[in-house]
Amino acid sequence: MYKRILCTILIFNLFLLAGCEKQSIHDINTEPETTSIVSTEATITNKVHVNEDENNNKYNSIINEVDKVELGESVFVNYSKTTVFTACVKDTFITDNIYNCSEMMSSDNVNNIYNFYTTFESSHILNEDGTLTVDKFGNERVFLLVKLLIKNEMDREYIFNSMNFKIFDIKSDKNKLLSYCLRAEGFRFIDIGDDYQTQVNHLTLQPGEEKEIVMGTPISTKLVKEYDYYNEGESTHYENVITGGNALNDIYMVYSERANDFPAGAKVFKLNVENNEVVK
Repeated sequence: MYKRILCTILIFNLFLLAGCEKQSIHDINTEPETTSIVSTEATITNKVHVNEDENNNKYNSIINEVDKVELGESVFVNYSKTTVFTACVKDTFITDNIYNCSEMMSSDNVNNIYNFYTTFESSHILNEDGTLTVDKFGNERVFLLVKLLIKNEMDREYIFNSMNFKIFDIKSDKNKLLSYCLRAEGFRFIDIGDDYQTQVNHLTLQPGEEKEIVMGTPISTKLVKEYDYYNEGESTHYENVITGGNALNDIYMVYSERANDFPAGAKVFKLNVENNEVVK
């Protein structure tokens, strides 16, 4: 009698153990699936959509009148109500290879700029053959060159900084109201800069000194309207990029010593590069 009861209890316990073991295996198998779903949701949440109104392609209204300067016209450039220098845009040029810049400057200066970008500059603008890398959105870039005649109008030494000539896209609406959008934060180099290791965009001018210089900078060829981006580790990845036209149309340069600033009463130099062919 006791043996039968004992056998019954043992069999019952075995069934309980089997049930517990089956539940534990089921839990282990479902945990990775739950983690995978959470991980996928986290990646999607991390992706951000940006449109024209939220990024650097946003246009801002120009409240004050602007003084548009045509190619070949010499004007005084003022800052803080002081005449700093006289400037005249003599010519413009665009190319997809740094070596073609020899059409606007000496070969030695072209080599100096190539060495600057490949030795001292960390932004990886140039490939070894002198062509430009694509921008962060995957769009092609070109070098924009401007030949400028500049004269120091002050009675003291003046250090000209080509980065202060910002590049803007300027457009007008149906009511002829102007608005602007920054395209480049300045000209990265001067062909006869003070020092091709540290001061590639600086040129020292003595009182009354006049020089013809060539300023240059990489610039993207397409306008970016919308894109998605997400961060992975220390890298930012861009997807679903939508472009909206040629970034070389209607571009002007404006002198400003403050970042992203469009000063009141600024001299606006029309660069006339929209009809230029990219020299390859």
